[in-house]
Amino acid sequence: MSSPGKLTPEQEKDVQRYYELRQSLDSIRLNIQQYEIMKHDSSNALKVVDELDESTVIYRSTGPILFQSDVETVKKSLTEELERIEIHLSSLQKREKNILNSLKEIQERLKI
Repeated sequence: MSSPGKLTPEQEKDVQRYYELRQSLDSIRLNIQQYEIMKHDSSNALKVVDELDESTVIYRSTGPILFQSDVETVKKSLTEELERIEIHLSSLQKREKNILNSLKEIQERLKI
């Protein structure tokens, strides 16, 4: 039996894994925030474009360059972008949930 205050090698591994998971969780949560902002921006842009008349001249930026486009092309592009964002956001949220479950298991083993 180990003395009070001394961790077993297994507990030390759990503690190390706990801190690694916490760092991963922080990173994933930051990514989730970024994708939520992107989703919000894309949704707002799509709402604005939806209100435009089909004959309206519209410009879309690609890096520092503006390109003239038609409303329908921009709608399609924004819709596809929004779908990609939502898929990635869903994936990040699943990873967050898995990490939280792993952290909970480690906490129970260590009685934190």
